[in-house]
Amino acid sequence: MISALLARVQAYRAKGLAGIAPYARNDGETRSPGNELRSASQAMQILQKYAPHAYSMLLEYPNAKALGTEETFPWTHFIAQDVPTIALTHSCFIPEGAAWIVVQRQFYVSAGYNSEQAVAAFFPTQSGTVVVYANRTSTDQIEGFGGGTKRSIGSRVMASQLQSLFEKVRRAVK
Repeated sequence: MISALLARVQAYRAKGLAGIAPYARNDGETRSPGNELRSASQAMQILQKYAPHAYSMLLEYPNAKALGTEETFPWTHFIAQDVPTIALTHSCFIPEGAAWIVVQRQFYVSAGYNSEQAVAAFFPTQSGTVVVYANRTSTDQIEGFGGGTKRSIGSRVMASQLQSLFEKVRRAVK
């Protein structure tokens, strides 16, 4: 198991999104976490204007790593929906002038969902810091009949939780 996880990390570090092996499904289909993460990165086009080095890195890693980028590759073991789950994560802190872009990309997940990418951008202003946050999680669990409704409900729940989290942070900073 450890050698298979290590091989996944090495392939990702060498080839980026193209190095992420697809998941085989029981029905003979495959899912590509690399393609899902590419789509999540392309959806962050606003970064292309305000943080072009970070945007390039999301799409072209490891070939476009911004100078001063700090990165780690932790693996975590947790229980998700009563199922033991292992995730391989690429965490990076990307300087972009006075701004910082923080990325957490789960490029392998053993159960529950396919991939996840969270991006937080911190842009300093004269009166504080503008924070932009985006998260995209890809899963097979919301496909088929009722999938649109499940996605809509999930988005509303996530938005509510994020709003609450950011309000707590704002109050703590004041």
